[in-house]
Amino acid sequence: MSKNRIDSRDPDAGGWAPRAPHSLPAVLRAWLCETGSLTQRVVSICTETRPFSLQLLKRGFAPAHRDELPLLGLHDRARVREILLKRGEAPLVFAHSVISHRDLRGAWAILDGIGGRSLGSILFHDHTVKRGALHFRRIDRRHPLFAKALPWCGDARPSELWARRAVFERRGRPLIVTEVFLPAVMKP
Repeated sequence: MSKNRIDSRDPDAGGWAPRAPHSLPAVLRAWLCETGSLTQRVVSICTETRPFSLQLLKRGFAPAHRDELPLLGLHDRARVREILLKRGEAPLVFAHSVISHRDLRGAWAILDGIGGRSLGSILFHDHTVKRGALHFRRIDRRHPLFAKALPWCGDARPSELWARRAVFERRGRPLIVTEVFLPAVMKP
């Protein structure tokens, strides 16, 4: 994990809180508060019969969400990547990352060929990347990520999901990573 931290871009716009509530179930709180690579955390609980996989859902240009715009300094399109982290066939985490489209030729050019690889394989191994504090939020149908994550909840039809996000910086340019925890994360 990168030991570098930034405080200048706290992702608290739009109801994101700097602490996960203590009242959450211990299993969910442990996932939310994981400080290392979430991909590595998922890999660590996988088995031969339920192996790890990363499923690329979307990679392209799209408008940033309203609560992302102030963090990116954008008023236009962004580069969006959405993936699932899975144990066997069960999706555990829906992840959404967004950067300014201008930064693909600059600070974040290293991401251009990432394809189906884990973003964590770059973020947690590049000493020039600094990670900001985690922020947490319960999302529901009013947040655009809820609708994107809901199809991956299986038979469960939750009315809300917990998410976390952090801003990573490389050469002073931001990348937002938001992770939405799906119901299967609570199952052993």
